[in-house]
This record gives sequence, structure tokens and C-alpha cells, in this order.
Amino acid sequence: MTENAQAQELHRAAVERWEERGDTLDENGSDDDFDDVKSSIYYKANYHLCRMAMTAAVLNGDRIISAPVIRYAIDVTNYLVANQLYFLNVVVRDDRQRGQSVGMKEVCQYLVQRGKRQIEIANFLGVERQTVHGYLKTD
Repeated sequence: MTENAQAQELHRAAVERWEERGDTLDENGSDDDFDDVKSSIYYKANYHLCRMAMTAAVLNGDRIISAPVIRYAIDVTNYLVANQLYFLNVVVRDDRQRGQSVGMKEVCQYLVQRGKRQIEIANFLGVERQTVHGYLKTD
């Protein structure tokens, strides 16, 4: 097998893995039981998975995204999603016990009360700073 054929095979395997994980993230994000924050976490994870793979490939000196690179990007993305969901669970634990749902506005307010800046909150949630400002401005 030539080097070019090996590269194409690795690229094909990477595309299959990315599509499989991306579909899973999209399905999780569109589940009707989720609130806005969880949906946002899953949809943004799919976007960041692609960016992570491209960045890893470039840093690795590759011209294409290979299967090992996409595997690394998937692992990192899974770790980030797990951390965001854990943090969200910590934030909303009390509200769930009372049977209340928590939206983006409440999460933003909670983080501001803990000393986080709007740009930090926006980066964490994967939204624009203006969106966070809008959530905090409305009362």
C-alpha cells in the first residue's frame, strides 16, 4: 500500500469516527428532555470536536485529519462535555430537588455571583458575550 493510499485510508476512518460521534452529540442535544443549557453543551461540543481535530492535525504537522488525531479530539471533547455536565449538575442540584428547571439566564447569574466575568461565562457556555449580557440585563 502506498503512502498516499494509507493516508486516504486513515482519513476515511477519521471521517467515519467523526460522523459517528457528531451524530451522537446532535442526538443528545436534540433530546426533548434537555433544557437549553444541556442542548447548548452538546451542540457546541460537535463544533469544537471538529476544531480540536483540525488543530491537533496542524500541530502534528499533518495535511489531513487521521484516525488517531480524530480519536484524540473525541477523547478531549468527551472529557470537556463530562466536565460541563458535572458542573451543570452541581449548579442545578438544589433546583432539581425543588422540581424547577434552570435556564441559561440562571446559569449566567450564578456564575456572575461567583465572580466570573461575562467573557469567561460566554467562553464556557460557547455563546457570544452579548448573549450573556442579554441574560444578565433582563430581570
